[in-house]
Amino acid sequence: MDQALQEWASRASDEELDAGPGLEDLGGADAVVAEADMLAAGPQLPYLLTALARGLGTIPADQAAALFAAAARGLRRPHSAWVLADALDVVCTRPELAARLGNRAVRDLATLAEGRARRRLRRRPRPAGDRRPAAAGGSRRLPAPPV
Repeated sequence: MDQALQEWASRASDEELDAGPGLEDLGGADAVVAEADMLAAGPQLPYLLTALARGLGTIPADQAAALFAAAARGLRRPHSAWVLADALDVVCTRPELAARLGNRAVRDLATLAEGRARRRLRRRPRPAGDRRPAAAGGSRRLPAPPV
């Protein structure tokens, strides 16, 4: 699968690179179905989603069911934050893909993305204007510094 993706990327035009790979570019529908769980669980999840979106009308029903199930599992447990961000971008820019994934998968993806964003915000240091004046015993927030 990685080799097929590299070969596609080396010969693809700029427009094709922007559109992303299709199922045939990843080695064909049979090869993608055979490796769907591995693709969905790793950093290739956005490529799987892109290929699904590009082949929505042409994938046979039995293969589509297996691919969408693997993609939904990958969206619920993404490999990393950057894979989640790329997958979210693919799903948000292709409403027909989001519709086929179903409400539960999209809702799970949104919840996961929101939760990771909240954790990131909690880890960031607060700006100086957001600190409470503990020494003065005050309980209201200071105004944010002018920008």
